[in-house]
Formats: sequence, C-alpha cells, structure tokens
Amino acid sequence: MKLWLVGADLETSDRYLESQDEPSHEATVEADGGFEFRSVPEGWWLVGPAAALTFADTPDEDDIAPMATLVEVRAGELEKEVQIRAEHGLTIQGQVLQPDGTPAFSGIVRACSKAAPGWRFAPMRSDGTFTLGPLVGDQYELWASGDVEGAGSAMVSAFAGDDHVMLRLREGGSLSGRVIRERAAGDRGVSICVMRRDIEPHEILIATSDDGGFFRFENVDSGRYQVIARTDDAWFAVHSNLEVAGGRATDDVVLELREGGWLRVALRGRGKASVEVDCVEASQGEVRIDSLEVAQQEKRIAVPAGWITVDWKTRSRQAEERFEMHAGEERELHLEP
Repeated sequence: MKLWLVGADLETSDRYLESQDEPSHEATVEADGGFEFRSVPEGWWLVGPAAALTFADTPDEDDIAPMATLVEVRAGELEKEVQIRAEHGLTIQGQVLQPDGTPAFSGIVRACSKAAPGWRFAPMRSDGTFTLGPLVGDQYELWASGDVEGAGSAMVSAFAGDDHVMLRLREGGSLSGRVIRERAAGDRGVSICVMRRDIEPHEILIATSDDGGFFRFENVDSGRYQVIARTDDAWFAVHSNLEVAGGRATDDVVLELREGGWLRVALRGRGKASVEVDCVEASQGEVRIDSLEVAQQEKRIAVPAGWITVDWKTRSRQAEERFEMHAGEERELHLEP
C-alpha cells in the first residue's frame, strides 16, 4: 500500500485524501505494517493511503479508503510515531433516475460526511447505477447531478455498506443573457460564472460567452444565484439574487462590463492563508468574487471596482480587510499571521 504525506497548514481534522492533493512525500507500507517518511519539515501534515487518481465504475473490494490522519511535526522533533486509519473500503450502491422515472445515463454522484470530511465521487453507468467507494464506515449525504438529463437530485442519507439507494434528478430551469462592454456591444470570450448562494456547498457553473456576448445555461437547479462575468483584462459585471425555477426560463439577463482593478495578495511569514474575496453591491449585498489559498508568494487577483471585503484565516488567526477599489487601480495587500 502506498501512503501520501500532504501539507495541511489550514486543516483542522482528519479527512479523505483526493486526487488533486499534491503529496510532498510518498512511502510504501512494509509487510509488518511499518512505514517511514524522511526529512519532514515542521508543520501540520495529513498522512494516509494514497487517493486514486481516477475513479472507477466499480471500486475493487480490496481497495483501502484514503482517510488521512492529521499530524503535527514540531520544531526539533527527531522522530514521530503515527498510527493511520487503514480500512478495506465499504461502498454505497444505487441508481439514479431521470425526472420522468427512467434511468439516467450520465453524470456524477457525490457523497460527504461530517464525521469523515472530504468529498467522494462516483460516475453513473449507462443504466444509471453507481458504486461509491472505498469508504470508511459512516453515514453519508448523497446527491446526483446529470449531464443533460435534468438538474440535481434531492439529498439522500445512506450508510457505507448500503445498496439499492435511489436518487432522482429534478427538472431544471435555464438561465441566459448577454454580456456587453460599455464601450462596445458584445465581448468575445467572456468567462461567465454562475454560483448558487442559498445552499452549501455552493454549486458553480462555468461557461464562456459567444462572439456576440450571449450565454446560456440549461438544467440549472432551482434556487438563488449570483452571476459574474469577467475578462482577462479585469473587466467585470456582477448580478446577484437571480431566481431560477425548475421548468422555467430566466432570460434576458444583461451583464454590462465595467473596468475593475488588480489586488496583489501575499502572506507575511510561513504557512498558508485561506482567502475569500467579495465585492459589496449596495442593492445586492456581498457577492463572492474568488476563493483561494495564499502563501508568501504573491498572487494577483482581478476584482471589480467598488467596495471589497477580504476575509482570511490562518491556523492561528482570522481577520477581515475592507477597502474601496477604483477602476484601473492596482493594490497590495499583505496579510499578517
């Protein structure tokens, strides 16, 4: 069995390792169960079975659930003994139906658990069936999203080891409109981000406008959304509190691009900071612009003109910065841990 050691500056608990995690060290478990990572710097780390780089239709019954243990290595500590949680993974099996009751044929099933943090995913097969795993024993919340057959399902609870779990996609709505720049009609290749704000985790949809500035999203879950259009040269349009209803079209949304600015963010000191950037619309409240991790190396973030709030936290501190950005401005923000 291969183990990963993953940096965990912002982690607060054990969690599942995921394919996008970047291990700084790898080790192989010996026949007696022992393993060793050499030359590990001080700090917080996750240690656990390596995550699969792709998810399979049917996990192997011998697969180990990639649940990692949170470990602190202190300055001057020459050796640390760690016991990790290595369980032959359980599965949750079931089927996804379309809104009309026929089997779905493409999409993803997601699962999460408060006691076992981290996301688990499984693809739907052509008959709508799925197998989630390998999982540690716990209760999970499941929901499905189809590619073209419908909007997301309602959330369903199931325990690791359950089978015959049924999920049903719901009829979605549509959201469409046009992006315009104040100096000229239309704008080629504008990135459109639609994010649901009335539930967590926030569902995010991404598209690019066509040459005339038009965009359209189909099979959108019912709910309240924000829409952000942005260009590579930091022009923005922001619209929040758009309501989408199943079976209905929300059309003629106009997003008028205006020049924004650039925010250069860096953390003074070691470690990482979790950063959330919002703009404040007088009539719409706060609108999420970006979420990212920041370390000592500076990151450059495009932001709209207007009032901006930056909420950030490290393992030891949490704070908020608030300021006004002007069109064309470039501002530095250094976070003090």
